[in-house]
Amino acid sequence: MHFSLVLPILSLMFGATKVDACVWAVKLCELGDPLTSLYVCNINLDHMGSGGMEKQKLSLKVNPVIKSLTDQPVDTEHVTYYGFPYYVRINLDCGDEQESVKAMQKALFIGLNPSAILSVVEPVHPTLLKPQRLNIIMTSAPLHDDVPCDSELCQFGWYVPMPIVNGSVVYRMKVMSNGQGFHVPEKSFALNVNGIIQTRIERSQEVSFGTQWSSFEVFAGSPSRPLWSTADNAPVMVLAAIPNYKGVLITSSEFDHSTLIEVAIESCWVGSMRCPQAEFALTIQEAIAFESTVFIRQNQLLHQFVGNYSLLALQASSSDAWEQVLRSFCVEKLVPVPTSNTGNEFFYILGGGADMGTLYRADIHDGDATFTELRDTNGRTICEYMVYSLGVYEICLIRWVTHRADEDGTSIVLAKFYYSRSHWTYHVVLHDQNFHLHGKLPKYVPEDTGDSFIVVNSMTPDKSTANNIYVIMIGIVYNPNSGILYLWGNCLICSFDEGKTFLFVRGFPTTRSIKYFSLSYHGEFAFVTYHEEVWWGQEGVDTVIRVKPSPGYFVFGGLQSLKGFKKYMWPTDLVTVFWDIENQLQEVVYYEVKRKAHLVKRNLPVAEILSYNLFTEMFWTEQGSYNFFNFPRTCPFFWEYLEDLPQPEPYSRIQQYTARPPLVTHPSGIQTTTSLATYQGLLYHLLKLHSEYIQDIGDPAQNPISRLLMDKMVLEDYFFYMSSNGISSSGYSVEMDSFSRMYTNPEIYLPDKVYLDLHTSYSFSVYINAGNPAVSRDEIKNIWISAEVSDNDFLHAIVTRHEFFNRASIVYKVTVSDRGAFPGQALAGYGLRPFTLLLKVLRSEGRCFQDTDRAIVSQGQQRITVYIGCPPVFYPFFLIQDMVSGESGPFLGSYTFKVVGGGAYSRKNIRYFTSEEILLYNSYNHSSKQTLTLMWTYEGTSVNKTQEGFEVLSGTNNKIRWLCEKNSPCGDLSAQGLMAPDFFFIIEVSNKGVDMNTYCDYALRFEIHVHGFPLDPTRALYFMLMTLATIGVILFCYIVFHCCGPGLKTLGKAAYQAAKEQPHIERESSLLMDEPEPMTYTRVRR
Repeated sequence: MHFSLVLPILSLMFGATKVDACVWAVKLCELGDPLTSLYVCNINLDHMGSGGMEKQKLSLKVNPVIKSLTDQPVDTEHVTYYGFPYYVRINLDCGDEQESVKAMQKALFIGLNPSAILSVVEPVHPTLLKPQRLNIIMTSAPLHDDVPCDSELCQFGWYVPMPIVNGSVVYRMKVMSNGQGFHVPEKSFALNVNGIIQTRIERSQEVSFGTQWSSFEVFAGSPSRPLWSTADNAPVMVLAAIPNYKGVLITSSEFDHSTLIEVAIESCWVGSMRCPQAEFALTIQEAIAFESTVFIRQNQLLHQFVGNYSLLALQASSSDAWEQVLRSFCVEKLVPVPTSNTGNEFFYILGGGADMGTLYRADIHDGDATFTELRDTNGRTICEYMVYSLGVYEICLIRWVTHRADEDGTSIVLAKFYYSRSHWTYHVVLHDQNFHLHGKLPKYVPEDTGDSFIVVNSMTPDKSTANNIYVIMIGIVYNPNSGILYLWGNCLICSFDEGKTFLFVRGFPTTRSIKYFSLSYHGEFAFVTYHEEVWWGQEGVDTVIRVKPSPGYFVFGGLQSLKGFKKYMWPTDLVTVFWDIENQLQEVVYYEVKRKAHLVKRNLPVAEILSYNLFTEMFWTEQGSYNFFNFPRTCPFFWEYLEDLPQPEPYSRIQQYTARPPLVTHPSGIQTTTSLATYQGLLYHLLKLHSEYIQDIGDPAQNPISRLLMDKMVLEDYFFYMSSNGISSSGYSVEMDSFSRMYTNPEIYLPDKVYLDLHTSYSFSVYINAGNPAVSRDEIKNIWISAEVSDNDFLHAIVTRHEFFNRASIVYKVTVSDRGAFPGQALAGYGLRPFTLLLKVLRSEGRCFQDTDRAIVSQGQQRITVYIGCPPVFYPFFLIQDMVSGESGPFLGSYTFKVVGGGAYSRKNIRYFTSEEILLYNSYNHSSKQTLTLMWTYEGTSVNKTQEGFEVLSGTNNKIRWLCEKNSPCGDLSAQGLMAPDFFFIIEVSNKGVDMNTYCDYALRFEIHVHGFPLDPTRALYFMLMTLATIGVILFCYIVFHCCGPGLKTLGKAAYQAAKEQPHIERESSLLMDEPEPMTYTRVRR
């Protein structure tokens, strides 16, 4: 039956009138003054612009509010509270403003209250914090709007804080219902920091790198173009290739809101003989958005703009204007690399004119771009290398390049070589340090025989086909998770061995050619042809399907129009397609209504469209006097679900905090601006404690929640009594359990990522029901699951089948485990290698669907991304603590113990040793009786040693002794004053290379302060001899004094008396000289 009859039938089934269906909507609102304002943001002002957060500076406005809560369980003395720049307002969107207001009021009466899960996306290069996955589950707080109202329940909105974390500029928010009242399906939003657009003057259209335009009419009638950015890490998306317009389309909310900007670059004619330009064009031909940087190409010029991201530790300063780079290079094309690796982002620059065949790779690290020309160790370019490998050719063209995302930085190049005008070949060439010729593509497109993949390789002879369609390749892209290389042009080819063997995908007509290709990195891909057709496919499936236009899309669009969605009612022009945060295919379209231009994002639900395609296969059946439609069963089973799933946190590595607003006394539960400010400030303080806990590696008992309320725990019963009875000076109460750490999620689910350490595994069961228990055993035996891993050297999958014929069911027990092939050890979260596990029910591709509360989803395939290496958020401090589960225990493996720094007497004298010094002070191989440089030794039974001579310790009972030999930094320390010498040791313990029980490099540095060092033997002998000499002199004097005491005493007295009389004699002598006596003469007789 023709598919035009399907729409009326489905309209009767699903309802042709407008349904009362509401969806969640969010809006960013700036932080107001909680003390003087009755509102947080002006709800009538579309403040989002491109949908992102321009402000990144914290606010002190909430501090005085929390400081006044002296009767609440908060620290009002020792903590300064900050607020985030924004709140998020949550609304219900029911298609009409008045209907939305009524629905929200009804929701409040019946207890419906949304919650928001904010996911902090890991940055490309986590420098401020170690790699972590963080979720914050926030309960919303209803708050009245500042609008005229004479009713007790006025217009309001639900609000949650919008946390921002140092090191991350990409955030995902999922809004969901609390399960009360009417059903509203959960919805996710992108709320990113926009450091590209910085408004210079309030309410001005001038921005930092261009001028904003208000009309989207430039997209009218223009062909679609690709959207290039770093997957999951680019906070801003930039769309170029707008004909005859020197501008780009910017969004930081995945096109929920977007801004058209004319970029502020000089447009000049720079064509030359070396770099010829056929004609001058205003158009920005290409644009690539990275985490902090945007690159654009106009004609042959390459320009760079670095955003203002204070949350990132950027090496490059933010740009005040566009900067031209690679000035001397003739740029022909930019080629994106959508994935990051080893803390870097990449893209390639292809040369034209005189630089044709020259290839540059741009490495972006913390905003700083480095450009490297790809040459081999002999200095040859790829074209010069191919002359050596293939011989003489006329023209060498580099068509596309991609990156393998490995530690070697391997580039995969698609090159085309003309031997004559009618003779050319395509080759896949790899480059690490040298070029390696991998494979040659076949010359002709093989005929579609209806079988599975058509496999060819370099040894397959080129055979002409009935159509004689030459293979024309345009680009390539590599998926590091699955290891699949895609080559696209007038056919679609995939390769599982990087270009040695090629598999042609069926279903794509040779009359079409692919214009651009979009890979989701979650097992799906889409591409757009030059006829603006949208096609879809899955990895591991040998067929691609046209999604738009198609019978299923016709039905889907018609149903959306019947439901009242205006963006499906008008003819549209396709602008671009991309995969959103929920791995859903989205299209951006342009349409006009009453001469007003609109640019909107629309969902392309592939599963729903494919399920509607199945309705076109219905048949008109006549049975007796009855005529009816017969829908043949297409799926080999009835339904499928997963069971026996383990708790997800140990495998997903997600840390989760929950937060609730204060408890208000008003019976309606409506909050105030001050209570909302308190909510914001306390959440900031919790995340600050979390960051300190991650960096400092504290005791498990000192976790952020314990530190948040540590001083108030003794008064827990008092605060509970106060809040239960609504007693508060502020009109609201902060409950003790408002903030908590969720170590186990009550919902058991299959994680989006599974992290495996050495020889660990992940297990679950797949339950498949065949429907009617009366089905034959042969039908049940025909239901099989295949398990595929992207690299069997690293992953091993075991699938065990159990049949239950009485229930017409099959249960498959699936276990995926690590093989132990990860090279070496790494720090937590670094150097992880992604792989894919694919579980596929045979004959279910595109034929099995299930209707859920959110949407129609595909069944029959389960795809899991498995990361091998040391899982993130797993930190050691002799106790190994799992920051996700909260569990900790002693480390019982092997590790090395080294002194890597130190200083005597004071911390100010601490310095870190060089690698040579570390060997001298810790290694037995580099110290001897002659050098005397060892600082410590192991006491106990002999232990193993590394090749460098470091001691290998293990277990928990290890004894060391400080040697501090003469030539070591802690040797020969002199005492200062009366205190004994002391020394500060910086110790590093690491299990890297010595403990083979884990992929984790448990490296930890800490300080040991040792007092009372003994003196060096030489210095001690010197001090001893000096002491003995001093004592000997004292003893000698004492003996002499006691033995010769009496004689010496008499002699002393005599000496004293003589000394006393001597002045008298001298005085009399002097008198005689002054007055001489008369002389007497005596006569002497003879």
